[in-house]
Order: sequence, then structure tokens, then C-alpha cells
Amino acid sequence: MVNWLPLVGHNNVIDACGQIDFAKFGNIDKVYLDNPYSGKVQLVYDRAAYAAFQPDGEPSQHLEPLFILWLTDYLYKLRPPAYRPVQQIAERERSIMWLPAHAREQLVAWGEKFLERGELDEVLWIIERCKAPIR
Repeated sequence: MVNWLPLVGHNNVIDACGQIDFAKFGNIDKVYLDNPYSGKVQLVYDRAAYAAFQPDGEPSQHLEPLFILWLTDYLYKLRPPAYRPVQQIAERERSIMWLPAHAREQLVAWGEKFLERGELDEVLWIIERCKAPIR
């Protein structure tokens, strides 16, 4: 459990945890942030969420809020581990509506990145998932 709230907030700690190689720390399964102002203790790291972003990882069938926060942060920062879980979950759910709106919008930046690299299949995948249904 950590308590740095006077200096950093919940999202800062989630971001920091996303940059730590927790594979080196097999004895850490979860990290919580103690918020003395609200009295809440918030989960900021979970080994299962971390594992989903590893090269051989699989996202959980149940999308935990912490996983979505990490995924959104990774998408926003264009961190490579974010894209594969988005594809896996989108194929499973047959939608990207499970992503928060700002995370769905960030897929456009990913599309631009893929276009620059000539990865047209990925660009087309994003376009198809972001199309609004015609009414």
C-alpha cells in the first residue's frame, strides 16, 4: 500500500505502475493507494491487468475498471502494448463501445501512426471499428 497523495494522484500512480516491470517483483500481486482525504483505498496495480499487456498476455473475460484505466492510458500515450488487447477485446465483443469515448477517439492517432508505417490492414481495421452505423 502506498500513500503519496499529497504529491501525486490516483491516475499518476496508475501511470507509474504501468511503467514498472513488475515481472521482476513476483511477490507483488496488487498495489493500493491510500487516499487520506477521502478515506478510500484504491487499486492501482493488479498482476492480472499487468499480464494482459505482456506479449503473451490475454485480456480477462471480465473488463475490470483498472484494466480499462491502464488501457486508456496506454492508448493515449501510444504505447505499443495497448493496441493488441483492444483488437482482442473488440473481436470478442464485436464492438469498441466498451472503450471510453476518449479512448475510442485515440484510435485515430493509432491509425495515423499505422498509416505512416504503411500498415494499411491496421488502418482499415480501425476505420471499420470506428464507423458509425448508418441510420
